[in-house]
Amino acid sequence: MAENIQVLTFEGSQTIEKAQSVKESLLQALKSKKEKILINLSKVEKVDLSFLQLLHAAGLEAEKKGKELSLSGDIPDDFISAVKLAGFDRNLYDGGAMLFKQLTGEGA
Repeated sequence: MAENIQVLTFEGSQTIEKAQSVKESLLQALKSKKEKILINLSKVEKVDLSFLQLLHAAGLEAEKKGKELSLSGDIPDDFISAVKLAGFDRNLYDGGAMLFKQLTGEGA
């Protein structure tokens, strides 16, 4: 089953300066034949709203394509705080929001 999974690992600061690179990585993963995409955040040090928006958009696109997009690794507390501060854990109820709801246990 591992051949059906793609892992994207992001490291360091994931802010607007890296938005184009993040977008390209997510689009490439979504275009692949893999059915499940895992986004490893264990080495992420900082995020901003642009990164969260790109992840949300990728979640919506994954849903359209019948793919599963999930967070993996040891998710940093700063990432969880940014998700909550931006309201992604409670104010978005479909598609990509499920990606963030897994952080609070509300999205199953």
